Amino acid sequence: MAKKKPTLKINREAFIEWFFDYDICKDFVANYNVIKELAETGKFTITAKDVLSGAGYLPSNVAEEGQDVILDENDEVDMNAYDKIIFS
Repeated sequence: MAKKKPTLKINREAFIEWFFDYDICKDFVANYNVIKELAETGKFTITAKDVLSGAGYLPSNVAEEGQDVILDENDEVDMNAYDKIIFS
């Protein structure tokens, strides 16, 4: 029987503060097609879950305290080790 992968709970505020650094903010409009969406539909909508799904990696400091966080060789969260990554 395959071992069930754990669920990682991350802190939404810590994640958003980490994700929207200078480089991401600089390229956000292009990477998320903001202008195209506004031109075609008149609105742009994104959720924290959408942003999380686009994150290529997660630093361990966005995880809620009290969890045994599984890290990869770069000392980042091993996202493949988790069945789910959710906001607490």
